[in-house]
Amino acid sequence: RARAAAPGPGWAEGTAPIPAPPTRAPHLRSQRDNFPSQEDPVLERYFKGHKAAITSADFSPHGQQLATASWDTFLMLWNFKPQARAFRYVGHKDVVTSVQFSPLGNLLASASRDRTVRLWIPDK
Repeated sequence: RARAAAPGPGWAEGTAPIPAPPTRAPHLRSQRDNFPSQEDPVLERYFKGHKAAITSADFSPHGQQLATASWDTFLMLWNFKPQARAFRYVGHKDVVTSVQFSPLGNLLASASRDRTVRLWIPDK
């Protein structure tokens, strides 16, 4: 049986070489390749105010607010501006399962286990 005179990396006696991992073709790049760093994401900001688990979240179309729904029966509207207050929407009698901004951002729809859908006018 033939043996290499000086086995190099990837060789073991009596086996074939271990191939190097294939390189990706330039047209098959992943989205992650577009970022300068491949570190884990960093927490930008967090909001506290619900008294139970959050069931749904939606960004406003203009990107300046976040609406959340919760098991605590409330909706919360969070503003991204520094020092801006959050608004609590009260009215559902059971878990709020879903929240969604309208395409123009002038209405907020919520659905609940109390079998109602409510429309709200978001505070600015």
